[in-house]
Amino acid sequence: MQRQGREDKAISSIFDRIDHHEPDTNKLDHDCDELSCLLGKKGELFDRQSEQKQLHEAFRRCCLSNKLPAKKEFILISGQSGTGKTILAQTLQEKVTTKGGYFLRGKFDQLQLPDPFAPLVAAFNDFVNIVLKRGPEEIEAVKKRINEGIALEVRLLLDTIPAFELIL
Repeated sequence: MQRQGREDKAISSIFDRIDHHEPDTNKLDHDCDELSCLLGKKGELFDRQSEQKQLHEAFRRCCLSNKLPAKKEFILISGQSGTGKTILAQTLQEKVTTKGGYFLRGKFDQLQLPDPFAPLVAAFNDFVNIVLKRGPEEIEAVKKRINEGIALEVRLLLDTIPAFELIL
């Protein structure tokens, strides 16, 4: 509750200066610094502990699966612009890559309305780059899994995500 009062005071002070056209930029900078300190700095996760826990639990479930094929989960994170979705997802990236997993992400851009699949294409372009960086053995393993899984639809995959031609 104490923090909320300080946030309100900092925001109120900023808007007062803007409303009254006060040129005291030093005071405005101080209020903005205090507000960003209260709300969390750019690149820092703030007040998303519950969602972060859910993400890490999903990853733990996949890692603990002793069944073959391994358990897989697909997670979508949604929310308003600027609410920390990217930072939230990135908290899991190091764990996934350390365990040999693939961490993919794609962002929906309101300005890309004509292409609703753009985020998925971007995510799979990242996937292709990850596979290429891991080397020939990884390329062959992925190629084999894709061909076994969607042999008849490979052409559709290549038409949709041309980057896959680099590994197929």
